[in-house]
Amino acid sequence: MNETCAVCKKGIGPTKCEVCGFSDEGSINRSFPVPEDLNNWLETVVKPYRIQWEAKKRENELLARLEKANKREAELLARLSGLPETFTDPRDGKTYRTVKIGNLVWMAENLNFDFPGSKYYDNNSSNAEKYGRLYDWEMAKKACPPGWHLPSKEEWQTLVDFAGGEKIAGKKLKAKNGWNDYEGKSGSGTDEYGFSALPGGSGSDGSFYNVGRYGYWWSASERNNGYAYSWYMIYFCEDIKWYDYNKFDLRSVRCLRDKA
Repeated sequence: MNETCAVCKKGIGPTKCEVCGFSDEGSINRSFPVPEDLNNWLETVVKPYRIQWEAKKRENELLARLEKANKREAELLARLSGLPETFTDPRDGKTYRTVKIGNLVWMAENLNFDFPGSKYYDNNSSNAEKYGRLYDWEMAKKACPPGWHLPSKEEWQTLVDFAGGEKIAGKKLKAKNGWNDYEGKSGSGTDEYGFSALPGGSGSDGSFYNVGRYGYWWSASERNNGYAYSWYMIYFCEDIKWYDYNKFDLRSVRCLRDKA
């Protein structure tokens, strides 16, 4: 789009003006006819605008450097927040990796506490080492160790928002390995924060479903007497979603540290 030259107000800018020769790079093309009042024109028109142009250029350069520095700082903080620590459950001596993401401290593994009624996937104890146990909703509310709790739907949402929102958070929260492939592509994620979500599947009425493909985690929030909210991830997409499921269904549990 053509604009009037910012210096002489007569020619066309912002590229080199055909009247005064001023360039949007801050230079003057002196091949144009010299005005009779050249000195006055240089002092009152060109020099002030040149000063203004140089100041704006320095400001833009500074803003660009600040933007790069802020981006590096944000990336560093994200990496530091994902440095794992450990917690030992005093009830059975099992040790879990934990990770601080934003202002929340999460277990970086699914809970594997032998709460009465909890199940291994396929009733096979070897699945517990990788995926933890599966719990119905009433068990899930009580299964976390002292100082930890089953996160609410809103606390899950805080994690999801930190990881970029529901459309991409699944990819960032999934473990780098352990998810089934889909159409020749890995279903695993980037695990940017150390959350290391794995697809532990689910259970219902004595049957088990979707290990390796779906990961489901109970929230403490219920919809009504029969249904409660669960967050889930799928091997063929980058989303994380929530849905209300029957409270008797068996799902994984991620515990969240109580706030001090």
